[in-house]
Amino acid sequence: MSETGTENRGQIFQTEIPDIRSREELLRKNAILQLENAALKDQVAEMHDLKRRLVAGEALIKKLLERIQRLFQELNFADKDRIELTLVVEKLQENAKKDPKLDVLHSEGFKEVVQGVRKLLNRNEQSESEKKVHGALMLIDIDFFKKINTDFGYLAADEALQALVDELKRVTRNSDIIGRFGGEEFMVFFPNSSAEEIHQKFKSGSDKKAIFHVNCKPKSLIGNGESEINITVSGGIVTMSKNDVLKDAMEDANKALLLAKKTGRDKILIAEKS
Repeated sequence: MSETGTENRGQIFQTEIPDIRSREELLRKNAILQLENAALKDQVAEMHDLKRRLVAGEALIKKLLERIQRLFQELNFADKDRIELTLVVEKLQENAKKDPKLDVLHSEGFKEVVQGVRKLLNRNEQSESEKKVHGALMLIDIDFFKKINTDFGYLAADEALQALVDELKRVTRNSDIIGRFGGEEFMVFFPNSSAEEIHQKFKSGSDKKAIFHVNCKPKSLIGNGESEINITVSGGIVTMSKNDVLKDAMEDANKALLLAKKTGRDKILIAEKS
């Protein structure tokens, strides 16, 4: 056999055997394609699941929004007024004069805030009736405060005043206005409430009279044999209507307060309007 024939057979044999590195590269690329294909399928499945959850989430959000809308529709005008009233009271009190010792309004600041609130009530009124109730004005005075000062000292007396203020804040609403009018005299304005409603609020369960009690435990008395001061008050409440003058209402409440003191103290009476 010729050498040329031998060379040709060798060349044919070589073309039938692929390079090992080429086969490994081909297998590697195929594996990569399979992995990418699997990953793509997983991403598509995740996208479908995400879309399903988004649709479900959108449906839930829609239901919640519809519920909120219904709740707002169910709110009556008085509730909306109450929210606005609270915001107005807070805003007015920010710039009003405060008592230097207690975290309540000074007498002048109290008058300013009450007048500002009454302007809001006038604006929101749908009726022009002069008998429209604006609120209840309550004036209270601590019974035998001078005796507290004498028996326990001025530090304990100051703590008693603070305890009374703290208790007033606890039993009143954010829209109610508290002011100090002198040593132991305080006034509260309850918007959109009548004297009868407030009187009922302070009624005792035992004898059915309106009372306001505060138990004070002054830090200044610790170790001195005394641990508690029981505070009672005398007071008067009057209903203020649209055209009532604040000064006149204060005088009427004060008359009821004096009557409470003359008839035994430790009670709050409804005032007769002059």
